[in-house]
Amino acid sequence: MGPEPSTNYFTNGANTRTTGLDITARYSSDFGQYGKVDWDAAVNFNHTNVKDIARTGEGTPVLNAQQISLMSTENPANKLIFGGIWRRGKWNVAVHEIRYGHTTSNLTFVSGSNAFSTTDFYHQINRPRFVTNLEVGYQVLPQLHLALGGNNVGNAHPSRVPSFTADYNNNLYDTLSQQLSEEGGFYYLRADLTL
Repeated sequence: MGPEPSTNYFTNGANTRTTGLDITARYSSDFGQYGKVDWDAAVNFNHTNVKDIARTGEGTPVLNAQQISLMSTENPANKLIFGGIWRRGKWNVAVHEIRYGHTTSNLTFVSGSNAFSTTDFYHQINRPRFVTNLEVGYQVLPQLHLALGGNNVGNAHPSRVPSFTADYNNNLYDTLSQQLSEEGGFYYLRADLTL
């Protein structure tokens, strides 16, 4: 037997409008024999509004609350990055702190009376999350720079979800939220060679 036949159709389900603001700043400090620091900061504010949701021929909206939140509240409404790079002789150290604003998700129930409902969802509120990126580098030769570092060195993860939305324990974290990756920290050793 072959695969069962299926049909897909596409529609313009809604109009969205995103407004936002980006601000960046840089400043350098010279500490003489103790080196130099290039400071930097950036902040982003954004908001997506979903409106004019299309309806079926029966008058039912084509998007449910979960689909609307995927477009509007799953992304942090703000993001702040601040830190700097210290340089002295052959050494350099970069440290940046990132703060992701809160998000909200509408998660599918996988057990109970609302299991797999397309109208009733668990409203998950994810508090702001902080991540630290760190890198230490050394200029070994004029043409070779080595760096040891990590992104999310504290191994932060997204918010945990209740067991009744955890997809049989496959998704322990709110993977719909666009704050953090569920993979946690990432660590590396990098060699930059100039030929």
